[in-house]
Amino acid sequence: LGNMDRGYSDYQKDLKETDKKQIDFPIFGLVNPPKSYNCFLNSIIQTFWLMDSFRSFFMWYSSLYYTQDDRFIGELKSFFSEIMRTPKNEFDNSNKIYYLKDLRDELAKLEGYESKFNIGDMCDATELYDVILTKVQENLSVAPEGTVSCCGTILQEIIGLNINTRCECPCGKTFDMPQNKDQYLIYVSAFKICERVQVSRKDSVEDIFDKTQKFSQKLGELVKAELQKSLMFPDEDHFKQCRQAEDAVFKMSTPREPEVLSIDLKWSGYEPLDVLTCFNLIPNSLYLSSIYDLEGQDDSLYLFKGMIIYWGSHYYAFFRVFIDGEEWLRVDDRTITKKGAWKDVVAECVNAMVIPTVILFEKYSESVLVPDLREMERNFTIDKYTMKTLIEENRK
Repeated sequence: LGNMDRGYSDYQKDLKETDKKQIDFPIFGLVNPPKSYNCFLNSIIQTFWLMDSFRSFFMWYSSLYYTQDDRFIGELKSFFSEIMRTPKNEFDNSNKIYYLKDLRDELAKLEGYESKFNIGDMCDATELYDVILTKVQENLSVAPEGTVSCCGTILQEIIGLNINTRCECPCGKTFDMPQNKDQYLIYVSAFKICERVQVSRKDSVEDIFDKTQKFSQKLGELVKAELQKSLMFPDEDHFKQCRQAEDAVFKMSTPREPEVLSIDLKWSGYEPLDVLTCFNLIPNSLYLSSIYDLEGQDDSLYLFKGMIIYWGSHYYAFFRVFIDGEEWLRVDDRTITKKGAWKDVVAECVNAMVIPTVILFEKYSESVLVPDLREMERNFTIDKYTMKTLIEENRK
C-alpha cells in the first residue's frame, strides 16, 4: 500500500500544496467507436476527473489495491493510475486520447447489470454515476483493517447526503420519516420545476423575459419546493382523521455537507421554452440551506462546476475549469473544446435544444485555482440582449 496508511485528508492536503505550485492538470479525450455507445461512460469518467473533489479522491483511490478488488474496480483504478502519469501541459488534448474498452467490458459483466451495460446499448449516464459510486463505496468498506483509517466513510464525506425528514401537522403532532442514507443524487422533475416559472409561447418576449428573470438562478429554492411537494403524509390514519393534516409542513434536513452536490433532473418530454427556462434557473452558486435545513453546521456555499448533457441519444458534458483563468470546456468524447463564458454555453445549448440531466456543484473554497467569487458572478450573468434573442428564437 506504500504510503497509503496515511489518511485521505493528509493526501488531500499534500495535493492542495502541490496545486499552489502548478495549477494545470492533464486534459484528455475518450474514444467512442461507431456502434459502441460509450458516450455515457465517457461523460461520467470525465466528471470524476474534472471535478476537483472527485479528481483528488480518485488519484488517492487508484493507489489502493486490495485482494477483494473485482475486475471492474481493478480497471477503474488502473485507468486513473495511467492518467496520473500523463504529463501536465498547456491546453492540448490531441495526443492524449484513451479508449475505455476494458472498463466497458467489465462494466457489462457486473452482477445485475449484464444486459444493461453491454456494448451496443445506449445507457443512462445518471444510472452509471450511481452504480460506479456504489461499487467504489462497497470496495472501500472492505478495506483491509488498519490500512487506511476511516476508509469506509471517505466517499460519503465527498458526495453522500443523509436526509432527515420530519412531518409537522398543524394539530401539534410530528412524524419522523425514514432517513435517506448516503444518497448520491438529488432527484427532481425538470418539467415540474420549469412549470413553476409559468412561461408560455403565447406570452410576449417581454413577459417571458420578466418571468424568467424573476426566477433567474433560483434552482435551489425550486428544487426544495418540488421535493417537499413530492412527499406523502407518513401516517394514513392520522391523515384521514385530522382536518388540518392537508396543511402539514415537511422539513428536510441534513447533518452533513458533502464536497459535491449532484442534482438529477428527470425529463419526460419538453418544449423549447423549457430548455431556456431550465438553463436560466442554474445559479453561479448556491447555499446548501436553499435546498435543505441544516442541523447546526455552518451554511456552505457551493459553486456550479459542470453538467452532463443529453441530446439525440448522445451524452456529453460542460465543465468549468480554472487553467488560464475561468474557462468553460465542452467535453464530447475525444473532442475537448474551449467555449468561453457561461452565456456562450447557454446560447449553444438552447439553440441546439439539448437538456441538462445532471447538475454538479462543488463546495467553494478560496484558492489560487479559483478567481474572485464576484468576478465569477459577473462572468455568469446573461445580458438582457442575449436573453431576449434566445427567447425570440425559442418562440419561433
